[in-house]
Amino acid sequence: HFLRGAEATILRFRPALLLEVIVPTLARAGSTPEDIFGFFRPLDYVAFKTFERDDYHMVQVDSFDGSADYLFVPRSRAGLVPQG
Repeated sequence: HFLRGAEATILRFRPALLLEVIVPTLARAGSTPEDIFGFFRPLDYVAFKTFERDDYHMVQVDSFDGSADYLFVPRSRAGLVPQG
């Protein structure tokens, strides 16, 4: 997946990334949701599942929780993400 090619940039700049994690789409590209979450874990990122229909209401998750949009944020900035 594209994240492997962007790893050096992600490590250097530590951006927040909003990704659409959809099982069939990833499967067509030879990837899985676990590949995405597994990429961010060692980089010390936190994941938030977003609810677009609810103005991007965010809930922190530890792992894949169904096809949806996910915001990945460095743990050091996770407290800045509004939840509730």
